[in-house]
Amino acid sequence: MKCVHCGAEIEADSSFCIVCGKPVSPSQKLRIGRDAGNDIVVNHDRISRLHAVITKEGSHYRITDQNSLNGILVNGQKVTSALIRPGDKVSLGGIVELDWNAVAVAFSGVKSGTRPRPAPVFYHQEASQPRKSPSALLISLIVLGVIGLLAGAYFLWDNISAGSGKSFNIQSEYSYSVKSVEDPEMASRRSEVETLEDLLARAPAVFGREMSLLLSYCLLDVKVSEPQTLLSSGTEEGKILRTASTSITEREFNARYEYLRGREDHLAMISEAENQLAQARAELKLREAELSLVSKAPEGRDLINQGIGAINVLAKKGDKPPLDSLKDNRIDSSVDQALRDYDEALGNLEGVYASLNDIKAEVAAVKADSSKKGGRVLK
Repeated sequence: MKCVHCGAEIEADSSFCIVCGKPVSPSQKLRIGRDAGNDIVVNHDRISRLHAVITKEGSHYRITDQNSLNGILVNGQKVTSALIRPGDKVSLGGIVELDWNAVAVAFSGVKSGTRPRPAPVFYHQEASQPRKSPSALLISLIVLGVIGLLAGAYFLWDNISAGSGKSFNIQSEYSYSVKSVEDPEMASRRSEVETLEDLLARAPAVFGREMSLLLSYCLLDVKVSEPQTLLSSGTEEGKILRTASTSITEREFNARYEYLRGREDHLAMISEAENQLAQARAELKLREAELSLVSKAPEGRDLINQGIGAINVLAKKGDKPPLDSLKDNRIDSSVDQALRDYDEALGNLEGVYASLNDIKAEVAAVKADSSKKGGRVLK
């Protein structure tokens, strides 16, 4: 505080001025805080027990922070000590504003030596949150609703276009009748091919798509079980039982299908393989008939030669040269040669499927989001 006689700075509790030596009146000091023993009590959890001290200096007042937790603001600026006067906006703890009338009352009690009890309390006002008008609230609700509808429509369209996560499971049990002229290894190989084809033939009805066997082969991962051989009884030939199965989600299938729609090179290879498959089947049937006939009697040569003519016609239609072994229409009547020819024809049939394994592996690696890609529709 300052001496009222010479204006020198003196201690707040001094009874005389050390500069001019004149006596001074006792310091007028107000303590502000949450504790009930203060001159001004502010009962709020953001106010410290002794939050600040106000001293009077002439026509001004000085407010000094007492190491409070939440501090003091004077006209919006944080201070530790500052001169204030009536009309200044003084905030304690960021939420309590100084009531200058309460300060005047408190100082009058200090001056007279009879402090009023209970102590005067700050007028305090919680920082109010801006209230939204009904129209603003309504607009906010409408915006949120539109966003929700758009998000729902997006996910709905995503499910419609890419398919749901439901699974398709196809199972097939196939019984292959062993040919009397086949050895066990040939019978096992042929039963595997025919079991595979039996399942692939069911795929178009399950998925509702027009698909050839080879297209289905490229799209689906088919597992064929190990063969179970049933011994022949009486005049019946033996049989081989096999099962085949495949499982795929609708989303995964659509992704693979749409991927192939955009690959003209793959579609061309599949189409060419379909022509090869038809020729390989015809050749296998011819070799099967040849093997059967030469193992019984030579009278079947004429029938075999007719079959040779048919296979050459197929070769010409497919722009393929006649098979070398059939050019001169001569047949090696030995069973061993016929077995070798049959084995080669069976290998050609298996080779048609094997030629598409690279495409099959590439399609299997397609992720579900690839279903958004475009391309022409498969025929």
